[in-house]
Amino acid sequence: MTRNIVSRTPVPVLLYAMLTGAGCAPDPTQPVVADSIPVAWSTPLGITGSFTPGYHAISTDGERLYILWRGVTAYDLDTGAQKWQTPGTGRGPENVLARNGRVFTASDVARALDAATGAEIWRFTPDTAASASSAVDERAFYIGTESRRVYALDVATGQPLWWAEVLPRGSYRAVITGILAHGDTLYASLVEETSPTGHLKRGWIVAVERNGGQVLWRYVNERANEPHDAG
Repeated sequence: MTRNIVSRTPVPVLLYAMLTGAGCAPDPTQPVVADSIPVAWSTPLGITGSFTPGYHAISTDGERLYILWRGVTAYDLDTGAQKWQTPGTGRGPENVLARNGRVFTASDVARALDAATGAEIWRFTPDTAASASSAVDERAFYIGTESRRVYALDVATGQPLWWAEVLPRGSYRAVITGILAHGDTLYASLVEETSPTGHLKRGWIVAVERNGGQVLWRYVNERANEPHDAG
């Protein structure tokens, strides 16, 4: 099972904690005692402020933990030993997903890396930088860009299976901020600027057919100063 966790706050030390005492279930109504959660391992990543601004995603495939640190870095899930590190590309990856022996990242470049070694399998350059949230399934790696586009990239080759502008072209910029895959549908959230300065915005949610990119429906949040509610 692939688990993906996104944190908006830089963390100087990455912790992987394991709960003990399985003989009795904890009371969910009571606060957790800090000393009852022993740290299995920890690894220092650097001083606060040394992280690339933006989102900080981590992902695991049950064998290794993948984080965005000086590119992409993989750690043994049980011991915390560093297994490999692959440098970033230009702007650097802003998200990371692990699935079926591959690690996928996207920003100015979308890439697939070998999960065991970190070796690059393929790369694809979209028309503009990808947003800080992506999705992957057995068929495609889905990325959204800063130009209203969603790409479905073949997981084996990185070549586009399809791409679509999920919001009609307007006078100002619209950035895809997140993608979720569920069943036969992709859901993309966007923030569209509605003024020349970009100060005024509105939010969208767009449902897209997963296999071909056809837009199924759109929802717009017109409430002033609340565009991110759409995401």
